[in-house]
Amino acid sequence: MTAQNSNETINFTTSQKSGLISKSFKNVSPIGGCVATYNLVIPKIKKGVINEGYLNNWVSGYETFPKPFNSFDQFKDRQSSEIPVDYFKNATGNGYFMLLELEDGNFLSILPLVSKNMMAFINMDGGKPHLKLATFGTQAYSGTVPLLSYAYANDPYTATQKSWELALQSEFCKDNVQLRSNKTYPEMYEYLGWCTWEAYEGGITEEIVINSINTIKKSEVPVRWLIVDDGYLDQETKGATRPQLLSFDTNSKFPNGWENITSLKEDDNVKWMGIWRNMSGGMYGVSKNHTMTALNDYLEPSIISNTTNNQKSTEWVETMVVKPGTKASEQFYNAMTANTKVSGFDFQKVDFQTFNFWMYANSDNAVEKAHQNNQALEKACKDNNIELLNCISQSNVNVFNTKYSAISRASVDIKLHLPKENMRRTRQSFANNMWWGDIIYGDLDMYHTSNKETAQYLTIARAISGGPIYISDKPTEFDKDVIDPLIFDDGKIIRTLAPAVPLHESLFSNTNDTAYRVIAPGREKSCTIAAFNFSNESIIKASINADDYQYASAKEQPFNGLWVMPNEGLVLYDYEKKAGDRLTNSHHFEVENMKGKIFTLSPIIKGWAVIGRSDKYISGCTYRIEKQTKRKLTLILDESGPIVVYSATQKPQTSHGIVKSIGKGFYSIELSTGEKNKKLTLYKD
Repeated sequence: MTAQNSNETINFTTSQKSGLISKSFKNVSPIGGCVATYNLVIPKIKKGVINEGYLNNWVSGYETFPKPFNSFDQFKDRQSSEIPVDYFKNATGNGYFMLLELEDGNFLSILPLVSKNMMAFINMDGGKPHLKLATFGTQAYSGTVPLLSYAYANDPYTATQKSWELALQSEFCKDNVQLRSNKTYPEMYEYLGWCTWEAYEGGITEEIVINSINTIKKSEVPVRWLIVDDGYLDQETKGATRPQLLSFDTNSKFPNGWENITSLKEDDNVKWMGIWRNMSGGMYGVSKNHTMTALNDYLEPSIISNTTNNQKSTEWVETMVVKPGTKASEQFYNAMTANTKVSGFDFQKVDFQTFNFWMYANSDNAVEKAHQNNQALEKACKDNNIELLNCISQSNVNVFNTKYSAISRASVDIKLHLPKENMRRTRQSFANNMWWGDIIYGDLDMYHTSNKETAQYLTIARAISGGPIYISDKPTEFDKDVIDPLIFDDGKIIRTLAPAVPLHESLFSNTNDTAYRVIAPGREKSCTIAAFNFSNESIIKASINADDYQYASAKEQPFNGLWVMPNEGLVLYDYEKKAGDRLTNSHHFEVENMKGKIFTLSPIIKGWAVIGRSDKYISGCTYRIEKQTKRKLTLILDESGPIVVYSATQKPQTSHGIVKSIGKGFYSIELSTGEKNKKLTLYKD
């Protein structure tokens, strides 16, 4: 790829001050969609990781995956190639975030930025890091745009947070995206959900959906919301891979529209329903034979390629796309979202967002069109009181346009028949949380509870993720035992207080021979650590160190720095073994292949430490401390059930239940389950 200003340099060796770099242009014509290239001069590194994505036909935005490295030389075999002006051809290796551990012990975070008409990304071709600035269009550009924000810190988490802080305070980004804490986390995602896709894929019918809902209502597994996924669209199909939208209504498989389905919602059962939408209308846009006459003035003909990585030639497809301009975008996405609303749905999952961006390659300015479409979708959802679940939107051109939405899919689809690949996709999700967790929660996708090979570790991953949890088995195949540790009796998910991120060695690991470990904060300065065996070894050894605790604050908001070790120390509780210990240095354990282990760390304060519900993975988010003295501890339990506490001095007594010693100063209090906001008092003589 070549571009104007290709010899300019951004030098990170001359200063260790954090900052934001912008650039002004006057009538610069893109070459191959690219406006400028900058050489990045980087201080000597120990190791690094770059989150790289793809812009290539239908897989656009489908995967942004971490690539750890110990030297830039690991990329020297990559060959720079021109991006043709007609479409994105093999535009891989677009780095949306780079984190470096420097030889001097500091960390450097580099965050390429996106404005309303320009996107930046890091390219590693030839073993040299470059920053590329692109519109992926043809129109000459004049104006000032951001290139990147960067930050130095003593740890990778503070460096990352500072980069986002600088970006969101800038004039270029502040109106397009917000901190996660300034958004509203949708109420339905606080509860367990279900999706039709992996159970039935495109084979859904009105009868199948109605029968599924009625089965779910009778199930012991408290599913509270569901998504009707792809398979209902009123579309025209020119070959199996080229469906185009005719209208936002239903096809012949749903002869009565949505009334017979959405009327089945009940406040104390399946309370919310959502619908799958495609960002482009249909997978290949809107048919010229569409019936949406009110949108005639806002659509225009286009030709897009149907080339995939396995094809040697390009097939061109005639279609209709949303015209350039904010008005056209707002009309189209308001029509889509209003249809969702009037049909009785509460939210929409909008898919293939980055693919929609790709469809505008070689227009005047593809980035500007992506901005208009994404912002119009966000506005339409807000105006219609419809929640938005972003899907296939892992390009930074989408991420930097999540103004109101709080959740985006963090990985490739979790597939029943790809158990090994699902491990890689789980790593992908947590690595993306490290990149974007300051502004959105990662959705780890639906999964099967009935799959004995993968359900255990996929469930633990979702428990600690902080994001939504929804299952995809056929309703008769739900496994209640798999689900129970995630939720309270009413289906409410026990969520961490922030997205989970990889611990230091997992951030930069390029091998699978060590445990992959992630951390997330809980209430009352507790935290959860999960460790996974994604190797080819049947068993791997792992450990949790007291120093790990400080990094639980990584995605806390407000971010007030790393946590400080409590004066009286920490305790650790092993969910699987139902046992605890003081954590003075390291706790060693083993993890079986394709399995996960989960631990709670809690501070000792005035001789007490609280683990919480011992039958729940995220036990640190099952209680609040109302009062605490050396002799008395009063807890408010979200829902009563078996509780574990630590007492440094003696066996406590209790106002309710039976206290039983489980060793090393830990005590289990057996309570009946299900009572909301239960007050429990423990005291010592």
